[in-house]
Amino acid sequence: MTDTAPTLFRTFVGKVLVTRDAAHMAHWKAQGEGSYARHVALDEFYTAILSQIDAIVEVYQGRFGIVGDILFPARPTGDIANHISAECDWIAEQRNAICGGNAAIGNLLDELCGIYMRSLYKLRNLK
Repeated sequence: MTDTAPTLFRTFVGKVLVTRDAAHMAHWKAQGEGSYARHVALDEFYTAILSQIDAIVEVYQGRFGIVGDILFPARPTGDIANHISAECDWIAEQRNAICGGNAAIGNLLDELCGIYMRSLYKLRNLK
């Protein structure tokens, strides 16, 4: 299969999927004070971003063609909230390049960032 999407888009999809998996692992490891709130917040996060990235890829492919091979970074280490925050910042910084100037894809990216930020609120403030 030939990769038809720009490297940045394929990297973006890989980063979201790796973040989703890291959140799932952290969800299973939640323990101690505030662990139930963390457990639930991470469950909501990894469930929501899977649906959202699916929508983004499908809309992207409807506009630009089949994406091709996804580029996966290494699994993150350290605190999952810090990783989610950094990924949200990266997506926001790369938004225009990722969406290829398409408003519908840009809107879906904004919704994805909203999921990240809502989860950060819950992880950092709810106990």
